[in-house]
Amino acid sequence: MSDRTIDPKAPPGDPASRIARPLIAVLRILAGAGLVAMIVMTIVDVIGRGLLGTPLSGVVDMVEFAMAWTTFLGFALAFAGGAHIGLEAVDGVVSERTLTVLRMMARIVSAAVMACMAWLGWTEFLDKLDWGDRTIDLNIPLTWYWAAVVTGFALSAVFVLFGITMRTGGEAEPGQ
Repeated sequence: MSDRTIDPKAPPGDPASRIARPLIAVLRILAGAGLVAMIVMTIVDVIGRGLLGTPLSGVVDMVEFAMAWTTFLGFALAFAGGAHIGLEAVDGVVSERTLTVLRMMARIVSAAVMACMAWLGWTEFLDKLDWGDRTIDLNIPLTWYWAAVVTGFALSAVFVLFGITMRTGGEAEPGQ
């Protein structure tokens, strides 16, 4: 079993793979656009303050909004690519079969935790929706920030589940 959640070498006909690959491509574009937006807004704000003596109006709200979406989409991408820090304390001590079982258990626990976090985010989303909370500068509904939390955690859980259900390919030979 590969350590990657969504194995790029999985058979293209695999149903989870058909869903995951285009979704990952879209998430990469959105997360990258959010990162670029934060950089540009911050640079424009600094230049505006330094040269013109006036800040970009609402820049804090805009950067926070972009940061929330970029961060939580990044969580999902990390789960999709299996790009987490892992502790390999037992790798050399237990059998390959035991290691495979431990990795599967870790994926199941990860999916459950991500699903719980998505649920908790959803309750906060509904709370902000009921109260009508908004940002001070641009009057952006706080539900959009919580939507990022829910989306990121829910997609993380989905990608972990895809990794559990997908058939995974072997390692590529050098030069392939």
